[in-house]
Amino acid sequence: MPIGFYTGNPITLPHSAYPKATLYVVESAISEAWRIIRDCPEGDFKIDDADEDRITRELRTCLMNMVLDRGNVPGFTSDIFRVMREGKFESFDGTHLDKMPDLHIDIVRNSPASIRSADGLFVECKPVDRNHPAGATYCDKGIMRYVNGEYAWASTQGLMVGYASPNYTMPGKLTESFKTRRKQLGVTGGISACKDCQAKGYAQRPHITIHARSFVYPSTKVKAPSITLRHIWLNTQ
Repeated sequence: MPIGFYTGNPITLPHSAYPKATLYVVESAISEAWRIIRDCPEGDFKIDDADEDRITRELRTCLMNMVLDRGNVPGFTSDIFRVMREGKFESFDGTHLDKMPDLHIDIVRNSPASIRSADGLFVECKPVDRNHPAGATYCDKGIMRYVNGEYAWASTQGLMVGYASPNYTMPGKLTESFKTRRKQLGVTGGISACKDCQAKGYAQRPHITIHARSFVYPSTKVKAPSITLRHIWLNTQ
């Protein structure tokens, strides 16, 4: 039985895409937070000893306390953005009510989205190293969640963040991982470098992939369109 959304209005899916400029602001903010974390770690935090949850906690905390409204990333202000860690969201069909993306960024729109409770930029963060291969971890446990409708099902955009060890770089590692996963991940086309982006500080140049999705929205009986994922890898050393 489909779950309700209490919108009071007809549902329109998917939601409209965020402007590229908005996504650039988010990526710049993440890059700046990572610079601060690496250059000025606080407390007992050490990247080399930290697991995924601790690193993501540091990233979200730094984004909120040291980047948001601080002026070091123009446009990253609290009247537009709010960053949440491991908030709970339902899957596209409501069979799972506690899916938890690593980060979720609420973004104020000019016009409200059809389902506000499912809106925002979903961000999945994964380590990319010897113990966490790009294929088995980043792809199978990260990208797949966007493809199967667990994350960002109301959207056509999502963000993947990799905590990359030395020698783990895009697009090489992604290309290698996609070789045996193209059908599973619905990969359409290749891995494209963001034309208007560059590597910055400890952040690699963002890349873009497109993935077909096969699920159907229960509320509209319309097949979900492809989702565009942006990838930003943050160097741990």
